[in-house]
Amino acid sequence: MSALVLAEIENAHSQVTTLLKERTRSEAEQRFILDNSVDIILTVSNAGLLLSWNKKAENVFGYTNAQTIKKMYIDELFSGNYWHKNVDQETALSATMERIDGKTFPVEARMKTIIDDSGTHTIYVIRDGELET
Repeated sequence: MSALVLAEIENAHSQVTTLLKERTRSEAEQRFILDNSVDIILTVSNAGLLLSWNKKAENVFGYTNAQTIKKMYIDELFSGNYWHKNVDQETALSATMERIDGKTFPVEARMKTIIDDSGTHTIYVIRDGELET
């Protein structure tokens, strides 16, 4: 291999390494913001399956990530006759949700369905009406 080709390969490797470091740092910063939010933040699939949630959600509901992510539906967290549906516009509602111990608490929830390269999912931003952690 010529020195020019080797230099191009090293340059490309350096650029990829830099981009990966920046992406990892960016993802860590986003996770930090989500995990320190005063609101419960959930992402659910088109069918309502929990895809992600933040530390506030884990603390309030009492479930671990292993118990919920890709195993539980958003409907199971609401008390009463709630069922997930995709919304075109941002929608808000007052509702009651249920902790792992069966205790219920009032919430104000906002949700918005997003369609992107990874598919259709809905983001729920939920304010605990009791402001408990």
